[in-house]
This record gives sequence, C-alpha cells and structure tokens, in this order.
Amino acid sequence: MVASAGNDNDSDPTYPASYSGVLSVSAVDLNAEKAPYSNFGPQIDLAAPGGDFGSDLNGDGHPDGILSTSGDDEGDYFYRFLAGTSMAAPHVAGSIALMESIFPQLSPTDVDLLIAGEHPDTSIQIVRDLDPEGEDDLFGHGLIDANLAVQAAENLASGGSEGISGSVLNLSTTVLDFQDFLTTSSFTITNGGGGTLNVTDIAADVDWLTVDPASGVAPLTVTVTVDRRGLDEGTHRATVTVFSDAEEGASTAIVEIVMTVGDVPFGNIGSSFVLVIDHETQQTAAEIQTDFDQEYQFALQNLEPGTYQITAGTDRDDDNIICEIEDACGTYPELLILDEGDDIGPIEFPVSESVAPQNISTMSVP
Repeated sequence: MVASAGNDNDSDPTYPASYSGVLSVSAVDLNAEKAPYSNFGPQIDLAAPGGDFGSDLNGDGHPDGILSTSGDDEGDYFYRFLAGTSMAAPHVAGSIALMESIFPQLSPTDVDLLIAGEHPDTSIQIVRDLDPEGEDDLFGHGLIDANLAVQAAENLASGGSEGISGSVLNLSTTVLDFQDFLTTSSFTITNGGGGTLNVTDIAADVDWLTVDPASGVAPLTVTVTVDRRGLDEGTHRATVTVFSDAEEGASTAIVEIVMTVGDVPFGNIGSSFVLVIDHETQQTAAEIQTDFDQEYQFALQNLEPGTYQITAGTDRDDDNIICEIEDACGTYPELLILDEGDDIGPIEFPVSESVAPQNISTMSVP
C-alpha cells in the first residue's frame, strides 16, 4: 500500500501513511528538493515529485505543479496542475504497477528490499539517494526512479540477471529558469544503467554562470548560480554542458539556462487575495486584497511573531475560497519566520493560472 505523507510541513505522523506496511511518500520539487509543504520524519519511506505552485523553474509559463486529470460537479473532465504529497504518492504506485506488470509475482517484501537496495536477486535500487546522504527524514531511502524500477522488475522476471550493463547519462531536467529573483537552482545527474558513471566535466558557456561541483561520480547534484551584476535588463540565456564516460547512449547532455534581469512583465489576473496562514494552527492570520492597478503589491502589518505561509490567489466564483480549478494561484516557496521587532523586506513570488491554457476548454466523457 502507498499513501501520501501529508502537506503540513511537519514531522507529525499522518495516517494511513504512517501505519506499518504502508509506504509513506514525501514530495519533492523540480530541483529534487523537499517541497515546502511536504511532511517529513522517520516514518518517510521514499519521495516522489509533488510539484510547487510557488515557482516555474522549467520556464514553461505554468506553475511547477503536476499536470493531473480532474473534473467538476457538472460532469466535465479536464487537466489541471496540482501540488501536494497526494500527487507524489501516485508516482510511486504507478511505478510499482509497472513493475508488477512485468513481474506478477512481485511482493511487498520485494518492494521494500528494492527500495532499501538490499534485494538478493538484483543490485538495482529503485530509488536514487538525495542529499543528505543515506536514509533520512526528508526523503526516506530516496526519490523513486520509474526507469530503475522497470529494470529491477525485468531482472527479477529473468531470474536475477542484470539489465543494462553499461552506464547511461540521465539528467533530472534540461531547463532551469531563474526568472528575475532566483540566484541558485540545481539539477541532478544519475546513472540510468549499470556500472559507474563518471562525470568528467560540467561547463557553463558564460561568465555570469557558475556550477558546483565541476565533476564527480553519479548520482550528483549540481548547483547552478547566476550573477546579475553588470548585465543589461532583459532575458539572458546560456547553457551548461555535462560531459561523462557513459558507455551507452549519449555521453554529453545540455541544460538550458534562462535568467531575467529587471522586473518581469506581468498580466492582469483580476483581484487577488493574499492569505497569511499561521503554520502552527493553519488558521488565516491576515488577509490582503490587491489587484493589477496596485501592481499586485501588498504590505503585511502588525503580525504577531510566528511562522507563516504566504499564499495568494483569485476567487473568480466568489465562494470565499481561493486557488480552485478556475483560479490563479501561487505560494511563497519558503516559510516566513517573524521574530519580535523584525522588519521583513520585500518578498516576491509568481501567481499563475492553475489550469493549463491549452486545456481550459472541457470535454464531456460518456
């Protein structure tokens, strides 16, 4: 059984995820880092993509949610972007379903051993370790890898023979968009095959871009940093090239970098409500309304010391609930920690349409 770990950004056990015999799944964002809402703790078994409405790191014009099937009370069905550990858990369930389609004898014990990398009939571990190294409270044993899961099932179905023997170069993303406010971002290099994958060089083609590390052994998380000083306003593009000794497939790969200097043009999404939510009680501590004429600026005043989450969105159907199917939505990607006497500087985050524009029109399904 597979269940979502919960979206309270705390370590309190949730159920059914924390029951014995259930795989508890936390969520990561596009950078394979803990999603800001995801629960954590010793009960976490593994992680999967859960999305993050507070960013658009791949620069596709949509929030970094998980594009999901949805419907409404009128019987219409469509796609929409969603975010949460409820989006992460199906990635794991789907990967296990793929494995069982190849190896019908797959048991819960097999899955547990494969996640831990301790299965006696294959050396393939179906998750990839994330930082911090080893099993941890954020990601459990690591991030589910559907490709490795299928390879492991093929190994078991063939009596334990190894699948792809040579190393294969895999990247977690091929685009990083820093927009106008991000300074650092990252991508992960993994070995999709067997043996060892050595990353011999990671090189940027412009001097305003740095990468760390410049080489290593996969799996490897690469931090990319931009320096906007001295650059003209506008959109700047660059590439980071990864060189490796991959034995199968391409030995090099490119990550495209997009970065903006100066303010990003914004459109009119209508009146937007900014909610300041107390992290401990999950109650709304303050509400501010803003709109296009105010350039979507807002000010938080007279807040008590505490930890808060900032979410903004529209309420286009006037039901006093923001961020529904028809709404634009966004969340500041970090918790706002306010101490006595603090004066918090400007914070910025994108608010984007929750439904992909190409999928706004609905269709009836018999």
